Amino acid sequence: MCNFVFIRHGKTYGNALRRYIGVTDEVLLDEAIFELKKHIYPNIDILITSPLKRCIQTCEIIYPNMRYTVEQDLKECNFGDYENKSHNDLKDTESYNEFLYMGENAVYPNGESLKQFKERCVKTFNKYINLYKKSNKTVGFIIHGGVIMSILHYYFSGDFYDYNLNNGEYYTFSVSDDEKFYDLKIGE
Repeated sequence: MCNFVFIRHGKTYGNALRRYIGVTDEVLLDEAIFELKKHIYPNIDILITSPLKRCIQTCEIIYPNMRYTVEQDLKECNFGDYENKSHNDLKDTESYNEFLYMGENAVYPNGESLKQFKERCVKTFNKYINLYKKSNKTVGFIIHGGVIMSILHYYFSGDFYDYNLNNGEYYTFSVSDDEKFYDLKIGE
C-alpha cells in the first residue's frame, strides 16, 4: 500500500485575477508564501513536482530540506489562446462560448485538448503508482489544480470540479497493492 498527498501550489498573480494560468511560468505572491509557511502539511517520504516555478517554490517552502523529482508531464494544461485571460475577458467571444459547451471534446485554440491533457495527467500518475504502490511510503505531489482534478476524477469518478482545491490546499488518499483507491480526504 502507498499513501499519496496532492498539494495545489500557492497562489500566483494570475490565480488572484482568476485567469487561465497553464504554461505561464509565474512565481508565487508574497502573501501566498506567508500562507504556505504557516500551514501544516503531511509528512512525506518522496516528493514530486511540476517543473513550473509556482510548484518548485511551493516545494521549497513546504518541504525546504527535501529533494524532489521534477516531472515535466505534470504541467498544467496549455490553454493556448486563452492563456493568461479570465472568463470575463473571453465571455463575449463566440469561439469561447462554443468552447464552454464542448465538454470532453473541447480543444483550447492553439493549446491542448481537454482529453489529451487528462490522459497525460493520468498516464504520468500511473507511472508513480507502479513505482510506489508496494512501498508503504507517502508520496507527495506539488502540482496544479487541473492536474489534481484530472487524476482524482479518473480514479474516484463524480464531477471533474468536485476535486477543485484552493491554492495551498491538499488531498490525501491511499492505493492498495492491487491498485484500489480509497480514503480520499481533503486536508485540514
